[in-house]
Amino acid sequence: MKKYLVTGGAGFIGSNFINILFKKLNETETPFEIHCIDKLTYAGDVKFIEETVRNSGRFFLHQVDIISSEVSDIFRMHSFTAGIHFAAESHVDRSIEGPAVFIETNVLGTANLLESWRETQDARFIAVGTDEVYGSLGVGFAKEDTHLNPSSPYSASKTSADLIALSYKKTYQMDVVITRCTNNYGPNQNSEKFIPKMIQNLKNNQELPVYGNGKNSREWIHVSDHVEAILMLLEANYLAHSIYNIGSGLELSNLQLIEALRRIAVDSKSEIKFVQDRPAHDFRYALDSTRIREEIGWKPRIAFEEGLANLYRL
Repeated sequence: MKKYLVTGGAGFIGSNFINILFKKLNETETPFEIHCIDKLTYAGDVKFIEETVRNSGRFFLHQVDIISSEVSDIFRMHSFTAGIHFAAESHVDRSIEGPAVFIETNVLGTANLLESWRETQDARFIAVGTDEVYGSLGVGFAKEDTHLNPSSPYSASKTSADLIALSYKKTYQMDVVITRCTNNYGPNQNSEKFIPKMIQNLKNNQELPVYGNGKNSREWIHVSDHVEAILMLLEANYLAHSIYNIGSGLELSNLQLIEALRRIAVDSKSEIKFVQDRPAHDFRYALDSTRIREEIGWKPRIAFEEGLANLYRL
């Protein structure tokens, strides 16, 4: 029987991953189980996982902190086909206000998962990371071997997690794969994130708070395209590399993104309000995702304004 371990599966990207994985596995009619480890913090909600999944008898929720010894207990009870590690504290502003929980979850939690996996499993472990580990780019695009230059406690904790994961691959020859993705958008995203916040405010005719001058640039990808990339990495029999960037190639400043939303929310009376910039605010992220496109043939499929319009209508 195929068994998949997903950490952070009740969060934004993790829940989308479980919903899509379940549909794909269910189509094959092969016996399978999906085990989700999630602490269910403010950013997680089991209702993000579709009811058909939750009631299938093939989904198992373990409400557990990834830094706890319970992780090892769960692993010892199962032989997993693969592990996909989404669980993380991920909001930059929160990391500036209180960095300790980011170090605890993202660094110590990842280390605990890797050690428990090493002791009990013999399968691929995908550690889902972020493009923020590369820091701000003036020009050009970050490749997988670009110097790591994190700016915030959040990105520093994710950089540390990546390096720990790589050390387990090198030292113990574990099948560890690290992904680094650009900014995601889509269903189930927490309302404190940029796009959900802007959509909510546009619908309520409230001000649209924008840091600094609004020219900070990000690359945006629909969460479903991100999930498909991870699934392809999961299913590949052989991977030539340890790290894969996942990017759409679509760069937008915050102001350009708001204008795209305004084209959808044509009746909104919301106006932009520039607010004080946050400390060490990276100006631009941009990825070179040639490796994953050429090696396994992945490419994003959801057009940005189409995905944005569908999200606005939810």
